[in-house]
Amino acid sequence: MQSHLEPAELFHQLLEHRYLMAERRGAEVRTKEALADYLAGVLVAAPNERQLRLGGDVPVDDVPTGELQAIGYVRDDGREGGTVEPMTERIAAARRAIGLIDLTDLADDHAPGGIGELCRRARAHRTAAVCVWPEYVSTCAKQLAGSGVRVATVVNFPGGDEAVADVVAAATAALADGADDIDLVLPYEAFLADDDDRAGAMVSALAELIEPPRVLKVILETGALGSVDAVARAARLAIRHGADFVKTSTGKIPAGATLDAAAAMLDAIAAADRTVGLKPSGGIRTFDEAMAYIDLADSVMGEGWATPATFRFGASGLLDALLAVVEGGPETAGTSTY
Repeated sequence: MQSHLEPAELFHQLLEHRYLMAERRGAEVRTKEALADYLAGVLVAAPNERQLRLGGDVPVDDVPTGELQAIGYVRDDGREGGTVEPMTERIAAARRAIGLIDLTDLADDHAPGGIGELCRRARAHRTAAVCVWPEYVSTCAKQLAGSGVRVATVVNFPGGDEAVADVVAAATAALADGADDIDLVLPYEAFLADDDDRAGAMVSALAELIEPPRVLKVILETGALGSVDAVARAARLAIRHGADFVKTSTGKIPAGATLDAAAAMLDAIAAADRTVGLKPSGGIRTFDEAMAYIDLADSVMGEGWATPATFRFGASGLLDALLAVVEGGPETAGTSTY
């Protein structure tokens, strides 16, 4: 087959088709229903796409893997001649989650040995970003150039107790090295001591430094805050002072992300007068755990809200669990605490 629609074009057409269906019906249409109707009623009429249809196997020909995934199919090279078949809902969900991962290496020893492999895997599996110590930002930026994978790093990490001037200097250097995302630890001990001014000043200083398309994520360290109410207040403070994302955890204390904390953060996000994202991190290791956070986000913010622009997982071991779902192997939880 020649001259196939690009994945971005297919996705745009799907969104437009969903909108038109909703207009005709006068009610919201779920993405899954719109996809089925689009594949069955629109895509099959396109001369270069009509082999890709719901039901049954179709020849592989020269269809790029990314194009197949964009319209809900998965390649099955194990069958004679090679075929593609409709992607199962579970595989599609796993692929969606992979695209939301900030693939992370924040090992305590700062060892450089795994950075190249981290970048290779992020590029190969199209994660949203890598997240590394500041000294590796330049290396990652070079290795990931042109891939679409962002480079994130951490500042005021993990204790949240550095001076504002020092944190600004570290973030400035990271941006100069090619960082796309800065993950800042909120001065959470100051916040717990009711020193909102100090905590807010840190966020404001970084927000003034970071301009789109770069992103400021503020780590609340929710496991140290003691209550859901405190999490909600911290999220509102971070958003008020310019956070583009609010993130649950550093992964450096025993308590990581929880659904209760994420729900409180989403409530703060929903009340904001601008787009703010959520990054659950710390202890999310399995497909089911990942789906619980995505489902929560979609239930609060609307179906399909969780995209790389609004939702990230901070994780090092989750990728393996999701790839096991995609590849049909045994599901095993990642062993990393992050």
